[in-house]
Amino acid sequence: MNKFSAIAIIIAAVVLEITIAPHLKLGGVFPNLPLVALAYISLSAQRREVLAASLAGGLFLDLFSSFPFGVFIVIFVLIGMLLNESKYYLFARANFLIVLLAVFIATILFYLLSFLLLKIFVFWKMSQIKIFFKESIFFAMPKELLANLIAAIIISAALKIINKSFVKKVYGLRPNFL
Repeated sequence: MNKFSAIAIIIAAVVLEITIAPHLKLGGVFPNLPLVALAYISLSAQRREVLAASLAGGLFLDLFSSFPFGVFIVIFVLIGMLLNESKYYLFARANFLIVLLAVFIATILFYLLSFLLLKIFVFWKMSQIKIFFKESIFFAMPKELLANLIAAIIISAALKIINKSFVKKVYGLRPNFL
């Protein structure tokens, strides 16, 4: 995967997040598709591609968000780099369960880092946004976690189908590992 394809995947996820995801609400929250895409990219790409995708995803989310500019860039870079580094030490081979674990970790980190950064902005009087820890962490995060895991399952199934049809069309047969 090169930088441009990683950025294109993130941009597609942001566009889907803005256009389609609000119609897929689950308990008042919808899946964070750029975060799910970042988890996939972090497990399958090199550091440069992950950094480019993280910056692009954070930038586009910051452009369309009411939060202070830069919050999502910092969060996405930290999550992307952490997942990418953990790939080398913890995850020997990315499979379906590892992807779900990465989405799980990314969602929890997203909420905790969002809360921390916004509290810092409020402390420095750079933002007037009120953040409530109890409501965010105990009520919204589990719902978004479930929505992100469902999105990851759907994306994994779609990628498996696309991969199988691509391999059949290009090579004329299906290898054993699919």
